[in-house]
Amino acid sequence: MKALHKLKTIAHEYSHYYQETLYKEHTKELDRDTKEVIAESCAYCVIEMLANETNMEKLSSDEYSFGYIASWGSKDLKELKSTLDIISKISNLIFHWVSKQFAVS
Repeated sequence: MKALHKLKTIAHEYSHYYQETLYKEHTKELDRDTKEVIAESCAYCVIEMLANETNMEKLSSDEYSFGYIASWGSKDLKELKSTLDIISKISNLIFHWVSKQFAVS
């Protein structure tokens, strides 16, 4: 598994962790498909934030993330719009954690 894919997977799994702990009140009524969309959207956002922060154009998970999100998503934009706030909050938490671990700045 490539390092980028490992990092994206860590971000994805951390998103599930935060959905079930810190943001449980916001996600307890959501179905598995929506939670997967949130997790992969967070992973994608974290990778994009890291790419922007480090000026690394090759740091991208577009190919994998978009297909994954499409496979779990309902094709309804309302679903995605309703989760944008939680995606933003969790993505920022994960990004700041990763940044501290790897001294990104």
